[in-house]
Amino acid sequence: MATEVRAVRHRELGLRPNLAQFSLFTLITLLVGMTIGTERVALPPLAKDAFGVTSVLYTVSFIAAFGAVKAVMNLVAGRLSDHHGRKTLLLAGWAFAIPFAGLIIVAQAWWQVVAANLFLGLNQGLTWTMSVTAKIDLVGPVNRGLAVGIDESAGYVGTGLGGFAAGLLVAAFGLRPAPYLLALGVVAVGALITFGPARETLPWARAEAAAAGAAPAVPALRRLAAYMSWRDRCMLAVCQAGMFNKFTDGMVAAIFPLYFLRKGLSLPLIGTLVGVYAWVWGLGQVASGALADRIGRKTPITAGTFLIGAGVAVIAAAGAEPWWFAGAAVMGAGMALAYPNLITAVGDTAHPSWRGGALGVYRLWRDGGYAVGPLVLGGIATLAGLAAALWADAIFMGVSGLILLLLLHETDPRRRSREPAWEANPGMVTNSPRCCSTSPSPAPTSGRDPRSATRSSVPCSRRRSRCSSLPTGTLSPAVSAASTRTSPCSCGPSARPTGAGTTGSPSRTRCPPATEKTSTTGSAAGWKRTKRSPGCRRRPGRRIPGGADGPSRLLTVTPK
Repeated sequence: MATEVRAVRHRELGLRPNLAQFSLFTLITLLVGMTIGTERVALPPLAKDAFGVTSVLYTVSFIAAFGAVKAVMNLVAGRLSDHHGRKTLLLAGWAFAIPFAGLIIVAQAWWQVVAANLFLGLNQGLTWTMSVTAKIDLVGPVNRGLAVGIDESAGYVGTGLGGFAAGLLVAAFGLRPAPYLLALGVVAVGALITFGPARETLPWARAEAAAAGAAPAVPALRRLAAYMSWRDRCMLAVCQAGMFNKFTDGMVAAIFPLYFLRKGLSLPLIGTLVGVYAWVWGLGQVASGALADRIGRKTPITAGTFLIGAGVAVIAAAGAEPWWFAGAAVMGAGMALAYPNLITAVGDTAHPSWRGGALGVYRLWRDGGYAVGPLVLGGIATLAGLAAALWADAIFMGVSGLILLLLLHETDPRRRSREPAWEANPGMVTNSPRCCSTSPSPAPTSGRDPRSATRSSVPCSRRRSRCSSLPTGTLSPAVSAASTRTSPCSCGPSARPTGAGTTGSPSRTRCPPATEKTSTTGSAAGWKRTKRSPGCRRRPGRRIPGGADGPSRLLTVTPK
């Protein structure tokens, strides 16, 4: 892999120099969307017509099973792809789609359909996660919003095409097997493109990481999950927004067909309505991603979240087809603004060396909405009716938008006013922050008080970090080696003399970059005045008492 990294370093990151590969992965994403689109229109009616399932909650269980597996697979796939590459996992994802379609074709009970959706979750978790990660690898940081917008646009245009085609096939040939034979054909084309001309993009990500300079150690999965989920409030806002987005999308897949069937719409018309939502969402994401590259991520994400809730409310309140189509279009526009830019915000924040893992954690939360949302909304529909489930989803989206207003800050590297939380405090994502090292104290100058030594400048980071306790290093020759101590430190401990033989406690301090010199005044009293740069706060440190070998000495340290 090191050879591959050296081979691509001379290539420029960006959309134009990598247009051929970017186009291939965009086509792959469209095929991934078509795979899931084939069941969005055909499967809910299958529950009633083929298996006699009338419970709304039981009907939507196929989405919950799909979402649970996809969410977990997103996390695993993101982590594995940072080590084993994107292409290998993408091929594995296509393989899992074969039992999905095959099981539904031969299923004799509804639980077998639910089991088939477990394989669809594996397929989508691997293929869609890898295709978007590959595009982010290729374009680098400059056009990241546009790249994600194109990716998500292709995926949801594919979802709309798959749903529309499935509706036509159901009307012409019945609920089985025609839609799922279409899915198998799509999977075969996607696997051939992935195995053939598509290239591994992990070397591009590693080259970007090398160009970015020194990186923190790759965090453990548990630590990374904690950072993305609650330690960084900005990422917490992003994760909850993604989860509530999937509440809505799961409702479209599971509850919309049932709701509109009861309103008297035909299956082809329902497929067209769901297609309007998916097409506006898909086509709008290209413009949304480009817009976010110009104005930042927060405004499109927050505005889009509120628009999704407004569109759902329009559908729940209206009783005529034109309003339903208008509500679906508003929902799609809101998704177009929010959905791709949530992914971009994660890409902005994560370091390239662990970006795949960070995207996996975000997608765990996001697609967890597929697992939780249908159960919550299905339960509400069972208790209070399908319209009540729509109103509940509109309220959830409004709450999510308020959380974004309060917690989300701008993540675009060119516009943000603060650095990512892990840069300010590396201890959030790694157990190996930069810590203090030590240097020997300078020998006392002859003819002067030995306590008035000159301390060299300490070039330390201004960022906060947490250091583990380490030995402070070598003392001056006059002090016994047994006097070494350990201390927690930020940039380096410091000491202020309080007279020979006195001791204090170790302290944290922010070290200025300027040289600090000490001079003795009032030698009889044994006090000294310290001249230091502005803003350097000190607390009493520890003095090593003198003995027969000489007077007490101050410990001096320098950072690693």
